[in-house]
Amino acid sequence: MLRSCPSVLAHPHAGQRGGSAYAAVVSELVSQTDVSQEDVIRGLIAQQPGILLRSPGALLATCSAINGQFKLQPAQLWEVLQTNPKLLLQSPGTTKAASVRLVKLIRRSSHWQDGVKWLLEHPGALARALSLDTSRYDRLTYLVSTRRD
Repeated sequence: MLRSCPSVLAHPHAGQRGGSAYAAVVSELVSQTDVSQEDVIRGLIAQQPGILLRSPGALLATCSAINGQFKLQPAQLWEVLQTNPKLLLQSPGTTKAASVRLVKLIRRSSHWQDGVKWLLEHPGALARALSLDTSRYDRLTYLVSTRRD
């Protein structure tokens, strides 16, 4: 399965888990995004080989944290993850907190009301928004609360 992307096998963590664990991770990502195993390997794992060290349950929880707020289609989720595969390395709780906070900010701002629709049309932008650090969210919260949005 991973022979199509030998650079993944050269990753320092490649020997830490067995082939069946890798297969389970790839299978979970395939089921969440409706893309082929090869696409998952080339599009996500080649960029972030550390994904192979995650449990399938953690990957499911992370994908669910994103989908819970934005109700993405599998193709949209794929684009989000492909734009920022590091999201799969975050804890599911961190991803869920970022998703919830982003939606709350958008709902509180009359100027940003169309933001959810725009984010769904531009999953790459959603991936970047979910990657903002806490200080950026604090700044956005301040702008919304002072109506400087």
